[in-house]
Amino acid sequence: MSISSIIKEVKSAARPYELLELVVRLSSYHRIQGSRELLEASDFMRGFLEEASNEVSVEVFSYANPPKWLSPLVGWDLIDGEVRVTYPERGVLSSVKKASTAVAAHSPPGEFSGQVSYAESEDLIPDDVEVLLTSNRSLDMYFEAVRKGAKALLIYRRDAPPKGIPYIGLFPTPDEAYKMKAPVLCVPRGSAEKIKTLLGKGEKVIVEGFVKSTYSDPRELKIVMTEFGDGGREIHVTAHYCHPRGTVNDNVSGAATLLYVAKLLSKHSCEIARNLRGFRVRLVWVPEHYGSVALVKKLLDENVEILGALNLDMIGEKQALTNSVLNFIRPPVLLLSEFEAHAFRNFFTSLGSGWGLTTSITRKHQFRFELKSYEAGSDHDAYVVFGIPAVSLTNWPDKFYHTNLDSINKFSPSNALRITITALRAALTFEFNNQLKHYESFMRESEYFSLPKPIYRVRKDLYEQRRNCRFARELAGYPSPQYLLRKVKDVEVREEIKRFLSKASWAVTAYVIANTYSFCGLSVNDLRKSLVGELGIKVCERELDIVLKSLELLREIPLG
Repeated sequence: MSISSIIKEVKSAARPYELLELVVRLSSYHRIQGSRELLEASDFMRGFLEEASNEVSVEVFSYANPPKWLSPLVGWDLIDGEVRVTYPERGVLSSVKKASTAVAAHSPPGEFSGQVSYAESEDLIPDDVEVLLTSNRSLDMYFEAVRKGAKALLIYRRDAPPKGIPYIGLFPTPDEAYKMKAPVLCVPRGSAEKIKTLLGKGEKVIVEGFVKSTYSDPRELKIVMTEFGDGGREIHVTAHYCHPRGTVNDNVSGAATLLYVAKLLSKHSCEIARNLRGFRVRLVWVPEHYGSVALVKKLLDENVEILGALNLDMIGEKQALTNSVLNFIRPPVLLLSEFEAHAFRNFFTSLGSGWGLTTSITRKHQFRFELKSYEAGSDHDAYVVFGIPAVSLTNWPDKFYHTNLDSINKFSPSNALRITITALRAALTFEFNNQLKHYESFMRESEYFSLPKPIYRVRKDLYEQRRNCRFARELAGYPSPQYLLRKVKDVEVREEIKRFLSKASWAVTAYVIANTYSFCGLSVNDLRKSLVGELGIKVCERELDIVLKSLELLREIPLG
């Protein structure tokens, strides 16, 4: 049986209601990184695959010894939490009983009562602060508030829906966790705005609440895998399975749908193996970044050849509700490959002939998707930093992203199945068949019309000067901003990097790109040009200098 025939059988056998049941089951775990329930979720996934007759392997790493440029993470478990207004009115602001995001991930336990103050920067926190309301989620803000006497922090997100309780992760190291004394809860933007209005009028707002949580030593993290074929070269399809209980599109949608389709494919394992022509397709479920970077590094150290990866993250959106577009996020131009061209052709074919014309919706059932230049933010990064071409399939923007409103009523099982089956068809049918030349021409033509001409000229040079680079694995890693800020000891340099990170939404993307291009033996000036061409935006010289200086601080060797 051919791969095309197998894919047709999988489509025919897929039952959306079965996928919905799996989504509900997986989302019932509070899958915060470092938590016990994250481990329980991994065990559930392993059992699901084994019951479906998949051959399953599990790689175990530790949050105590994370991959390069990621910080150790304390173990943490949530029990309960709530914050209530007691004056001038009475009412619940947020509660774990209604939303798992009500308590910030990794918050310390504690009870509190006090008057609310509002500040957005460390220097504006009042000396008599009791409970601080802020949208600044940094640990610097937290520790400064605690130093000035804060009993608790209430965090909201400025771009969240009015009723959205944000998912916030503090991600403290073990040393930091045991210095954390004030609980952190998350509140809806609408409630935060109301409190700010009252404070602006000079009125008092008093709240009380509690968090019940526990810290522990750093835990294990588990990567669950199943494979098709036994060739020496690999293609990966990945999905991260972490994030809060009850949230769905990020990323139960990717993890559960990949599980479900893996179950359907398991009935055809022998036929798939006969068709793969020396390739192995590995399906991988990871804790985001901590798991994926560790796995890729381990496989490369074992001399496994990874040809490419497809990452499934936020693939189940009902686009009309979430206001999303499915983005085919490319790797950097430096990593342009036959694999990327093949994957794009599969999605172009599967998702319809209207590609490129669907950013404004005119028909109720039209599916929006778009080709995007590289952006960091999911597990495709783990491959890119090691020089492996990886594509991420991600619905973005999503107005309910990282809030309690990312719920199952926004999830479309048919969309998730369509995207996942297409990704697996691309992985299972890959071969080197000279698609790259036509794909590159298509890319360059579309960028000619979409980019400002000065930036297009720089990007055009990236295609023409693309070169093979020898990636030094000991120097490669995922450039976490939190790790960078912990590493920098010079106060002025640290403050400059903090200001840059707070203003430049593209900062982490720039760090990954700069790290990738730095293996090509480019001068500092050529690195700057490469950054501008990859980012596709005008970037001032000072910002570029901060990116390169940050990378030098991480690498501990000069660039260029």
